[in-house]
Amino acid sequence: MDADIGVWWDRAAGITANEKLIEFFNTELFRHSDAPVVIFLDEIDSTLKLEYTDDFFTAIRAMYNQRAAVTNNNKIAFCLCRGRHAERADQTASNHSLQRGYDYCPARFRA
Repeated sequence: MDADIGVWWDRAAGITANEKLIEFFNTELFRHSDAPVVIFLDEIDSTLKLEYTDDFFTAIRAMYNQRAAVTNNNKIAFCLCRGRHAERADQTASNHSLQRGYDYCPARFRA
């Protein structure tokens, strides 16, 4: 992908971070290719204490919910993997915590 993400992000001023993320995926990700994309997010349990965690996972869910209206959203898959000892993590920090852990990422999760 040939894009300066920082420059694009700065130009998209005036909208929320969620909206920027969704807009980036909808406009820039498929600008040069229509091939499906899988985005792997490893150790997601480590994101639970970050201030933008809920916003990030809300954006992913919104893209999933909009896949009938936004055809590019059907070409994006997210593989969410949590750490080996994630069951010990404080999962009360987010509404998006996984309930079951794996030692590897065995399946593709769409949002």
